[in-house]
Amino acid sequence: MPSLHELKHSLGGIWLLVKGDARGLSAFDISDRGVARSFWAFFWCLPALLFLWLDQRHEHLAAFPDSQETTASFIAKSLVAGIADWLLPLAGVFVALALLRKRALFRTLVVICNWGSVAAVYIGAAVLLAIIFAPDATGDRWWVVSAYSLYALLVLYIAFLFIATWRILRIVVGGNPLGRLTIIVAMSLAWALLEPIEKQLGIYVP
Repeated sequence: MPSLHELKHSLGGIWLLVKGDARGLSAFDISDRGVARSFWAFFWCLPALLFLWLDQRHEHLAAFPDSQETTASFIAKSLVAGIADWLLPLAGVFVALALLRKRALFRTLVVICNWGSVAAVYIGAAVLLAIIFAPDATGDRWWVVSAYSLYALLVLYIAFLFIATWRILRIVVGGNPLGRLTIIVAMSLAWALLEPIEKQLGIYVP
């Protein structure tokens, strides 16, 4: 399993790419071994993912109070969905690069996506934590302000992910912005398949 130092080194490379510095590419090993090791990023995400799954379990029980699903079973199914959630965007990247005739970049983007997902997952967990522990607002007006503030926080998170992905792709893929948009759309469409998977597993929260 990659060390904490290697994780920090990879995240440093991600940050350089987000800032528009192509030197960030030097942080990534795109050899066969490097690509394989980058999937260890999923295990680095497990603490944050477990927190997210437990919150989803709470929401699932609220939506389906008569559910007989045990927490252990729910988490096991969430792990399956989490693996699918990790691999589906990579499949989308592969399809997009094939359409763009840039399949040679697939290894690079796999490594970057894997390590970049660590930052995305932990930032997402932090956003959820802020929402969960946000102080209760008193009065209708303050409730509206609080609700919109939390909604704005979520929108900012999604916007940050889009901008970061766009800036990284500008360095890695280059060329016409339409090519970068194609990759992002392909990743998003692949992510959309997660909902039917969660429904099939019985862990979907409407």
